[in-house]
Amino acid sequence: MKSHTASIEIRRTPDDVFGYLLDLSNEPHWRHDVDTSELAAGQPGASGARYRQTSKGAAYTLEVTQVDAARRTLRFATVDAAPVAVRGGYSVAGDGPAATATIEVQLHPSGVVKLFEPLMGPSLRKTTSRYLAQLRSELECAS
Repeated sequence: MKSHTASIEIRRTPDDVFGYLLDLSNEPHWRHDVDTSELAAGQPGASGARYRQTSKGAAYTLEVTQVDAARRTLRFATVDAAPVAVRGGYSVAGDGPAATATIEVQLHPSGVVKLFEPLMGPSLRKTTSRYLAQLRSELECAS
């Protein structure tokens, strides 16, 4: 398993940032590798919600596995059989006009892809940093 956690400050209220992250249909706006993200089952922002996402022509399902609105945390996991299972979460902290958004991602390769696991760390760090920069840009420009 490869994992990475990173944070960034965003000049929006914590509730605004968490509300945005809670709706995974927003992901194509700030995740460069997600082409589409549509609610396929459940209620937006609730545990059990499933989103059908596409990335570079590949389709997969991402499920919200846990939501704690009081702590502003959200957990998710891919549910399709795939060479790399993804688990992770978003959390938002802060008070007032700024928030700290944190992304934690875990990659769980299987089969022959497991051979490439040592190479996944640098790419995961770079991708997570890019996500956060685009998230900040998306939310600060929308205010």
